Amino acid sequence: MPRPTVARPGLARKAALLGRRARTTFVPSLVRIALPVLAGLALLRFGFELWRLLSEPGSFGSNDLFARYGETQRWFADDPVYTSRAHAGYPPASYVLLWPLLGWLPWTSARLLWAGLNTCVLALGMAFLVRQSGADKRQERVAFALALLAAYPLPITLGNGQLGILTVTATIAGILLLDRRGPPSWRRDGLATALFLFALIKPSLTAPFLLLVPLRTARLRPVVVLVLGYAALTALAMSYRSRPLLAELAALAEVSARVAARSGHAHLPLWLGALGLGAWHGLATLLVLLALGLWIERNRGAALWPVLGVTTIVARLASYHRVYDDSLVLLALVALCRLAKQAARSGRRDAVAETLFLLVWIPLLLPATWSTMALPWSLVHQGLAPAAWLATAVYLAERCRRERAPTPAGAGE
Repeated sequence: MPRPTVARPGLARKAALLGRRARTTFVPSLVRIALPVLAGLALLRFGFELWRLLSEPGSFGSNDLFARYGETQRWFADDPVYTSRAHAGYPPASYVLLWPLLGWLPWTSARLLWAGLNTCVLALGMAFLVRQSGADKRQERVAFALALLAAYPLPITLGNGQLGILTVTATIAGILLLDRRGPPSWRRDGLATALFLFALIKPSLTAPFLLLVPLRTARLRPVVVLVLGYAALTALAMSYRSRPLLAELAALAEVSARVAARSGHAHLPLWLGALGLGAWHGLATLLVLLALGLWIERNRGAALWPVLGVTTIVARLASYHRVYDDSLVLLALVALCRLAKQAARSGRRDAVAETLFLLVWIPLLLPATWSTMALPWSLVHQGLAPAAWLATAVYLAERCRRERAPTPAGAGE
C-alpha cells in the first residue's frame, strides 16, 4: 500500500520564495544567455575605439576631437571658425568651455587628457545608470551594464572624440540634483547650474533637457543663474573676437542649416530635407521642442525617469544628430528597465516594457555603418530603430498620463 504524501511546509515556502524571486527578476533571456558575447563585444568595440581616439587624426581617427581642437585654437587666435570647410556647429560659449580641455595643451597631450577624462566619466556614469535602472541582483546589474556598453553609441562617441559621454552625464546629474526632495539650497543649485553650463558645450544634445528645470521643478533661481552664466561665457568668448556677436551667430546658423537637412542619421531635419522642406527644419524643431515643453509641464507630477525617457527620444529625433548621438536613446532603456522592475516586484510582468527594451536595444548592437549603406541594410537604423524609439516615447508618455490621472471616487475602498 503506497504511503500517503505529506505536505512539507518548508518546501512549499521555499518554492513560493523561488517563484517570487523569479517574478522579481528582469533580465531578458536573450541578454542573460549572451552575457559572455556581450562582454567580448564591449571589449572589442571599446578597445578599437580607444585606439582610434589615440591614433593619428583624420577620417578614421579622432576626427571630431581634432576638429574641436582646431576650432578652439582658431577661436582664441581670432581666425575664422564658421566656414564652409567644416561643420563647426558650436556657439561661442562652447569654445570657452572647451579651452580647459583642448586650448592650452599640444595635440597629443590633449588627446590623452580626453581619453582619461572620458574613461573616468564613463565608469562613473555607467555605475550611476545601473543603479538608476532598478537592477538589484548581480546578474541583472552586469547584464544591464553590458547591454549599454556593447551597443555602438558609447564606443563610437569615445573613438570620434565626441562630447556625449561628458555632456549627457553632466546633464542627467544636474537634473537629478534639482529633482531631489528637500528645501532648495544655493549649494545644490550652484552645483547643478555648473553641470548644466558644462553640458551646454553641445546644446544640440543637451538643451532640450533643460526644459525640465523650470517646467518640472518650477525653480526660477537655477534658470536665472544659468542664463546669466551662459551670457557671461558668451561675453568672454566674444572678447577674443574682432567680429560682432550677431555676425558670428549668423555664420553659425548658415553653416548649421547647410548641414542639418542633408546629413546625419534619423532626425527630423533630414526627413524634411528628403521631402524638399529642408528650409523649414529650424521652425519644425522649435515647434517640436515647444510641444515637449507643454507636455513636461502637464506631466510635472509624473515619475522622473519616464519623463526623461520621452525627453531623450524627442531630443534625439528633433534636431541634427549622427550615430554617436544615439547614446541619448540609452537613457530610454533605463526608463524601460525601471518600469519592468517595478512590475516584477509587485508580482506582475510588464511585457510591453520588456519588448520595447529589446526592440530599441537590438539595433544598437548592429554595426553603425549600416546607417549609411544602401537598402535593405540602412532600413534597420533609418527606419526600424526610429520607429521603436517613437513607440517607446508613446508608451512612456502613456505611463506618465496614467500616473497623473485622478483616482476614481471610491477606488481602493
